Amino acid sequence: MLKASRSVIFVTAVAVLAACGGDKGKTASSKPTTESAVTASSGPGAASDSSPAAATSDSSPPAAASDSADPAKVSGKIRLASAQQKEVEAALIAAFNKVYPNVKVEATEVGNDAYVTQIRTQLPGGSAPDVFQVFPGAGNAAAVNVLQPGGYLADLSDRPWVASLPPGIKVDSSVDARTYAAITGISGIGAIYNSTALAAAGASAPKTWTEVLALCDTAKAKGKAAYAMGAQDSWTTQMIDYALVATLFKGKHADFAAALASKQASFAASPEWQSAVGKFIEMRDRGCFNKSPLGTNFDASLALVAKGEAYGVVQGNWALSGLKKNNAQAKFTLEPLPATDNPDDTRIAAAGALAYGVNAKSKNKEAALAFIDFVMSGPGQSLLLKQNGGLPTVPIASFEVEPGLAALSTYVAEGKTAPFPDQSWPNPQVQAAHLTGLQKILTKQASANNMLADMDSKYVKK
Repeated sequence: MLKASRSVIFVTAVAVLAACGGDKGKTASSKPTTESAVTASSGPGAASDSSPAAATSDSSPPAAASDSADPAKVSGKIRLASAQQKEVEAALIAAFNKVYPNVKVEATEVGNDAYVTQIRTQLPGGSAPDVFQVFPGAGNAAAVNVLQPGGYLADLSDRPWVASLPPGIKVDSSVDARTYAAITGISGIGAIYNSTALAAAGASAPKTWTEVLALCDTAKAKGKAAYAMGAQDSWTTQMIDYALVATLFKGKHADFAAALASKQASFAASPEWQSAVGKFIEMRDRGCFNKSPLGTNFDASLALVAKGEAYGVVQGNWALSGLKKNNAQAKFTLEPLPATDNPDDTRIAAAGALAYGVNAKSKNKEAALAFIDFVMSGPGQSLLLKQNGGLPTVPIASFEVEPGLAALSTYVAEGKTAPFPDQSWPNPQVQAAHLTGLQKILTKQASANNMLADMDSKYVKK
């Protein structure tokens, strides 16, 4: 009964939201930096607050969706690179090779922080892989709007799946109305709870900010952490801010982005950003996190939650697969992280998930495009969503939302979503200042004002 209900909610959401789009032109984002963004934007400061629109047709694109050649005639070798997607891509490559048996795919992966540096070194040096992970927008150095001006990305506008993309997703993968990235799904950022551990403690997922702090007190009294923090991997620190500002801006994210771009606003003078960072500090001081967050990496933070040593972790839905791998018996659910004491205020951050681009200078572009087309086909999307979670961006027949993502599906259906903030940031330096600042705040080496002022100074740089 519940499963059927979730499917109805999701299909209804798509029917309503597929019509929601954004302005044409450039977009901005990065990985939350992770995998990052669904709301439409048209350049720094012009992000739309239209809700993520997932695809809902009952017919899937064929498994071999390439416009170029018969799968049996596509051959050779291609290289694939990404950040922390090894297991997911192993399954994807195996499925791809059932359709394209004559293409050998060599995959490499590195950590999120190292990946961006590596790909930016390889691209100008001519040693970049044929297919590689990219990020929507301009929020980091491997983002679409940063790479495309250098001529590093192949134009994917004529691929068969592009016409099926919801408007918001299409804008987030485009520059000047041309598509350069294949965004594989819709992700959300919130608090992922070990519901089994919560129930054992007589607790439940907080619906208000006061309840968040109460959970911290409960966990601390039991010798546990309410929220695991793996700040050794700097990209994880931004998740709490992203989850909180989704609610705090009350649907006015585009207004703030436009004001930033026109120099009519700043991070330091923003009540919403001050409040979000202030709540981050309050969580630090309340003992909400595990001991030594800077000595804990992303994988270790998930292990804490899986073992019940922490009740939750503020992350994207892509963390669900790692949690399940650590503890297949526990139940994990993604919920919004409330920022106020009024549950009706709460929104969830939602954005495009794992995305790939094709090297404009690939020596086997036919095979690279065939791989991208397979990734965006019904079978490819289904496999990725099964591994990483999320909602589809192209039509998939009979898609059912997994139980742990019921809340994300509902918030998407109700239009209560907000973009990842870095979608509208004009350069990677803003995000870098954010990540570094939060690490310093964790160790009390910086204040909210220090970090936000630094973000402002980086924002104005080109």
